[in-house]
Amino acid sequence: MRYFAFLILTFFFLTSEAQEGDFFVTNFTPHTRNIDHLYFDLEFSSKEELIAANKAGVLKFDGTDWDLIATPSAVLDLVLDQEDKIYVACADDFGQIDIIDGSMKFHSLKDDETEGLTQQVLLFDNRVFFLQADQLIEYLPGDDSLRYFQLEEEVLEEAFEFERELYINGIDTLRKFEENLVPTSSFLPEGKQVSICSKSQFANEYAVTSVEGQVYFYDGIFQEKTVPEDVLLTDISWSSSNHFVLATYASGLVVFDLEADEILGRISAGKGLPDNEIYAISSDHRNGVWIANSFGFSRVAPEIRIKSFNYFPGLEGNLISALPIEDSWLMATSSGVFYFDEEQKFKNSIYYVPRTASKRTTTPRSNSASSKKASSNKKEKNSLTLKKVFNNVKTSLTPTSSSKSRTLGQKKPGVLNRNKDGFINKLIKGEPTTQYVRRTKRELVSTEFLYKRFEGLSEKSKQLILFGDKYLVSTPSGIVEIADKIATEIYDQPSRLLHHHEPTNQLVVSTLEGGLKFLELNREIWVESDEIEIQGDAILAIQTDSDNRLWAAGAVGLYEIEVTDSVSSVINRYALENQYFDNIKITELADKIYLINTLGYFFLDEAKGELVRDEEIEKIGIATRHLQQRDGIVWINNGEDWFRLNRDKSTTQFTYLKLFPEMSQVDQVGEALWIIDNNEKFYRYTPDQMDSIPSTEMYFKEVRSKQGLLPTHVQNLQFEYENNSVHFELARPDYLGLLDIEYTHKLEGHGDKWSSWTKNNHIDFAYLPPGEYVLRVKSRDTFGREQEGRVIPISIRPPYWETMWFNVSEVLFFAILVLASARLNRTGNKKYSLVTSILTIVTVVMIIESLQNIAGSYLGNVGTPVLALGIDVGVAILVFPIEQLLRKFVEGKPVKELIPVGKKS
Repeated sequence: MRYFAFLILTFFFLTSEAQEGDFFVTNFTPHTRNIDHLYFDLEFSSKEELIAANKAGVLKFDGTDWDLIATPSAVLDLVLDQEDKIYVACADDFGQIDIIDGSMKFHSLKDDETEGLTQQVLLFDNRVFFLQADQLIEYLPGDDSLRYFQLEEEVLEEAFEFERELYINGIDTLRKFEENLVPTSSFLPEGKQVSICSKSQFANEYAVTSVEGQVYFYDGIFQEKTVPEDVLLTDISWSSSNHFVLATYASGLVVFDLEADEILGRISAGKGLPDNEIYAISSDHRNGVWIANSFGFSRVAPEIRIKSFNYFPGLEGNLISALPIEDSWLMATSSGVFYFDEEQKFKNSIYYVPRTASKRTTTPRSNSASSKKASSNKKEKNSLTLKKVFNNVKTSLTPTSSSKSRTLGQKKPGVLNRNKDGFINKLIKGEPTTQYVRRTKRELVSTEFLYKRFEGLSEKSKQLILFGDKYLVSTPSGIVEIADKIATEIYDQPSRLLHHHEPTNQLVVSTLEGGLKFLELNREIWVESDEIEIQGDAILAIQTDSDNRLWAAGAVGLYEIEVTDSVSSVINRYALENQYFDNIKITELADKIYLINTLGYFFLDEAKGELVRDEEIEKIGIATRHLQQRDGIVWINNGEDWFRLNRDKSTTQFTYLKLFPEMSQVDQVGEALWIIDNNEKFYRYTPDQMDSIPSTEMYFKEVRSKQGLLPTHVQNLQFEYENNSVHFELARPDYLGLLDIEYTHKLEGHGDKWSSWTKNNHIDFAYLPPGEYVLRVKSRDTFGREQEGRVIPISIRPPYWETMWFNVSEVLFFAILVLASARLNRTGNKKYSLVTSILTIVTVVMIIESLQNIAGSYLGNVGTPVLALGIDVGVAILVFPIEQLLRKFVEGKPVKELIPVGKKS
């Protein structure tokens, strides 16, 4: 038991942070040319598009495609109104993004006299406000007008809304906007100065930080929250009604749980983020927190019931298996076996103590003046707005204020200043000085959790099992026992598979030669107790059933093995189809032995002495992938979903496991599922009955004609005949990457069949004939959930020569020609005979052609050329008698000859 005791001691003292794991993080890198990853703000549209303020312009992302809208200078801030119109504050301009000349472009709103850096834009009371260092600019969208509110002796820093009031933070003074900038006192407890104020989108609640470093939650009253003192806060975002996220300048994110009144976790470069330096944060409509960093974007899902254990250092190689041990895990990889440990990190810090007359030094006390000032300094640096983070960009264009005001880069009162309060200043004044002695002390910086390798094992660990209180590893060169941080070889022959037969406490080893060997532990010495030769087969699976019978399966047979303390033998053999050497699974369902491979599900009918296919289980689909827990429970992937086969032969579907289509191990410990995904990542998932993958809404991302972009909210599209090509782009955001969206469409009036389902989200119609159409679109995800988008009527106006008024004009014109020709023919004047003959021929031909055109235009597109030819022939046959009557009428023949009644006798 000494080995087991060691392992308990090793893992028992790990902190709850290590045991809880990290949040689920997804990283995104924009696929856009000529863009640097410097972002100043993030927002989300009502359609769940990510909208980012970049130094090159406005970046849009719908989960699939990236689009960049260029601006004349870096976008420092942006905001979206209720109709998703984007307003931007640029380094030397401000304005909105709109459709101009058929494409999305920046439209400036400033007048010719306005100059300076615009550092912020926000919406308040249906108005848009732009903030510059020396003035607040109000824009009224309805009137397209600007109003200016200027200050001469104050540098404005940031505007925010609190309790339906607009406030503007200055370097020295807090001001309220009441149709003017009115100085006001701080609403924070004890008059502390506001640094960041973030309103929850879920309720009338606020998270507020002070310049001094405090963090408050407000829902009618202020409640101070305890947060780490070693971070420099830059922004706040609400991920849910119960969680808000604190962004730091160089320490990642801190997630605060209001219900538990504690820090839920921290997210940093060691826990999924590519970088600790955060430029901007925001929350989407699915409670995901988005982080802009120097590598692109990261999405953190605090609400998802999946925690990651991937980001602890020290683990090497591809993950093969994991074995639970108390509050931690042993990890078997292609490079050995690793255990979880902690390591403390220290730093040396320098401090000064006054030298006394006796040359002795004293330790500085916490109530000394220097300690108080240092504490003040520490509080000062705990709060920093995003505008200050980039003050090197912004202050270059900020006008210098009066001597009473400070620029954005200066420190506030209360910060320790050696030139003002230290002994250097006393020397300058000629005051008596105190000599100081430099001291160094060792301080605990952090406790790092990491994986360490068992010494003596650096090769691939094929299998890791628990044998009583011992941990055994199968390697290509033999079997190894791990204990006391050391790996010791106990068997020098390679094996395929290890199995602990608990009734006899023997280790069953499947050998490369095709047989089975039995090892038993005798006074800490492993002894080979028996051997079974199985000719012409390779044992690929071993399992003990509830009756303590041992079963082994290979490529051609299932074997029932009788095991005793002295001798073991095969007592029954059943023919098996496993010609592909699939990693077959043996399990027990409804008191029957089942074998599962990619060919199907088979149970053993012992009365018939054969394996029988189970068509009932096959309703979930063939097992394209199958895994087995340590207790024998089997998991099935049918190519789309993961199912657990329960002991009573029922199945349970796990929707969330679609996140892990390449799952290579699953094990259940208590209520939690522990997962290895694609031999790379290790997760813990705690299922819940309410678990479901949220569905996003499909929308028209882009509508474009030959003349350029059109507003996507247009209800009815009308085009001229020469502009009869139209392009649509659909979108349905999928930031988890598992919905596998497909689209289909049909254009009523152009065909009645839906198109084939495809992942292509582009729909193109080129040269539509004149007519009325209705576009219908649908999307579906990998769960079969279909959505039908809004219906868009499309009207293609005909050319003027196909319009009704033109046809009526033609009929009137030709009627006049017919009457004129008939009139001239009836005069009998021969000098008009040539004119009337030509006029008659032209009139008849043009009438015939007009009738054919009118018939063709109203019959429309008939489809095949053969059918079109038949219609033309029919029209010609109908036109012929009309042409004869017209000819006779024009030539002036008697009316009785126009309608023959038969010959006279």
